[in-house]
Amino acid sequence: MLGRVLTLPRELGEDELAEIVDATVALLRLPVVAVHSWTDLEEANEAERIILVTGPDGGGTPARASALVVQTASCAETLVLPPEVALLKNALADLLEREFRGSPLSQIASWSELLCDTPGTLMRFADGAQRAALKDPASSDTAIFSAGLASSASWLLGRVEPEIAEWVLVEAVGLPEPEAVLGTSAIVLGREAALGRAFDGGLALGRPGADGAPAFRRPLAALSGSASSEGGFSIDPPLVLARLQESLPGSRRDFIGRVAKALAKRAVSPYEEAEEVSEDAVVTPGDETAAGVPWRSPALAVEAFEQALGLLTREDSAKDWADAQKGLGLALQELAAEGDEGALERAIAAYQSALEIHTRESAPRSFGLLSNNLGSALQERALGERAENLAEAIRAHEDALTVYSKDTTPADWAMAKTNLGLAFRALPTGDRASNLARSLLELEAALTAVEGDASSLEWASLQNEIGVTLLLQTAANPAERTEQLRRALQAFEAALSVHTRHEFEEEWAMLRNNIGIAYQALPQGDRKENLLRASTAYEAALSVFETSNRPDEWATAQRNRDLCDEERRALLGEREGEDDALR
Repeated sequence: MLGRVLTLPRELGEDELAEIVDATVALLRLPVVAVHSWTDLEEANEAERIILVTGPDGGGTPARASALVVQTASCAETLVLPPEVALLKNALADLLEREFRGSPLSQIASWSELLCDTPGTLMRFADGAQRAALKDPASSDTAIFSAGLASSASWLLGRVEPEIAEWVLVEAVGLPEPEAVLGTSAIVLGREAALGRAFDGGLALGRPGADGAPAFRRPLAALSGSASSEGGFSIDPPLVLARLQESLPGSRRDFIGRVAKALAKRAVSPYEEAEEVSEDAVVTPGDETAAGVPWRSPALAVEAFEQALGLLTREDSAKDWADAQKGLGLALQELAAEGDEGALERAIAAYQSALEIHTRESAPRSFGLLSNNLGSALQERALGERAENLAEAIRAHEDALTVYSKDTTPADWAMAKTNLGLAFRALPTGDRASNLARSLLELEAALTAVEGDASSLEWASLQNEIGVTLLLQTAANPAERTEQLRRALQAFEAALSVHTRHEFEEEWAMLRNNIGIAYQALPQGDRKENLLRASTAYEAALSVFETSNRPDEWATAQRNRDLCDEERRALLGEREGEDDALR
């Protein structure tokens, strides 16, 4: 580097400029001479030295073959770091790599080299990352990386006034409505003035324009989470903000908390908006454009809610934290329905956490939704004792019904009643006949809340569940067998008016199968006619089951149909024998 003039941007500030000079001195191992101007230095002192010009901006400072001249100059519109600064930073990264080689900290050097732009930001990154790794040896790479990035960003933000730092942070993370979180002083100052002063303070790479997002120094630009993952690092903005909040003074920590809440809401809003829009729309996988509603991805929703929870704490943001737990539970329950084995347990835990804040008294509507969904998840739960899970599910649905009513919240009330009825139907303990009677009572009550819309899917599903419960009652209460089976057949036929083969093929097939079971068990009427109707219904169900990947249902329907046909042939044979005897 001898024989060069190193011109550093004055906007970097005294501390960062001093660290660049210190790094230069340490790496080159040359003495340094500070002068106010080039003419103050005698010719005899020029050889093999670092000459630090501390006076006004240079411009005509000459190079000397045996010296490195370091001077500062103000930038006009763009902050440009000379290539020598990158060389110094990379040289320090090499020293770190050698120091950490063979240890779990070795990757800190490569991370810092990629994400930092000066020796000062690199040393802060390395210090923050190393502290996190030593404090908790079990820390993940993402946690260590986030601590390092927060350390660098905190150092940069700390050099400017709070109102400027606020604008830099909201622009860096990309908040669409920054005024919602900015303090009064920052709003009064305004975006353009704040970002102009951020440039003067060495935080931005250019002065702000009327349009477009500003470009910031590397550690600040990375806060958006969009930086390259080259080198194996993973940027987790919520975790970085949490670490940043820990390192800043009180007033700035409060501001970071407001940014965290805003990011949390932004993280979950696409999922919540899809939920609201699609509430009355039927959307199926593969039909992403139906009703103008994007197909919801439970996995992406889980990621969004977990990101939100990384920014929120129960102590500081109880309601927002509970809302995020609720959303996480809903998304996880959807994910469980798609086959994720561990998602259901996590959904249950999320619902239970949210219920600690959303109580019956403080948030009755949320309490009802959470209780009802918790009960549904417990009904589906495979872990633990089945009877205990169902008993807990019943309590949860009954809790939901303490805040729902048929008059004020008919849809929610009907859903809770339905779920309560299904839980009693599945309950393996207690008197079976009583459990089924209670199940039928709850399901028929739910039907009264939706019977005004006899074409709705909810109405059709309830009719099917009522029919299934009546079928089960025939075994628990044989004395009323015929009446129960006739009522079951009426319910199944009613459901078929909505669940047509054209629109709901699998539901139609299950209904046809249930009709077959009812006719096969019906003790009164023409036995041969009942068996013929049962066999015909089974045949219809089989035409769907054999092509819809339902091997168990197909095998059961096939066996039942064969039994019907066998019994019917036997009855026809007896009749023929009677006729022969008469002849």
